[in-house]
Amino acid sequence: MTIDSNRRLSELETNKSGRILQHQIYTNNQLMKLQKTYNASLKKIRGAGTLNGEQVVLMAHATFISSNVIQFNDVKLSFGINNLATSKSNGKFVCEKDGTYLVSVSLSIRLTDSDGAFCIQHNGALYSCTESPHGNEWHSYSTTIVMNLKKNDTVWVIHNSSVEKGRYSHFVIIKIY
Repeated sequence: MTIDSNRRLSELETNKSGRILQHQIYTNNQLMKLQKTYNASLKKIRGAGTLNGEQVVLMAHATFISSNVIQFNDVKLSFGINNLATSKSNGKFVCEKDGTYLVSVSLSIRLTDSDGAFCIQHNGALYSCTESPHGNEWHSYSTTIVMNLKKNDTVWVIHNSSVEKGRYSHFVIIKIY
């Protein structure tokens, strides 16, 4: 090798080392950005269901059944809901904050000689129904759904069979996003 070749080889190695170092710096910066994005996403996921740090949760047992609307007015747990009076008086949950909600209903139903059903209604329209076969025994039936609600939307449960009140029948709604 000549002196010129050695110098050129040395320059190539220096350039190669410089590029590797630049690539390492770039990769580390990208990893740091990715970590920040991941941390922000994780924080958002952990904060789902909250609005200004306030959770929106309602869990209640059925204590009164008027006509075919079930009134879940024995509230066992409530956060972030200011107007429980409406839910307690007519069985209809009134949404106070826009968002995505998880709704779960579990009923203990006694059927006679016809099939029974219960449905979740949203603003007066059927949203989801659960049917049960006829028989003369008590059975527990459940459904869990996710729905988008706007402020002042209403959600309630209707039925066409005999429903056991108290801890055997409950309604849960949780704001998840």
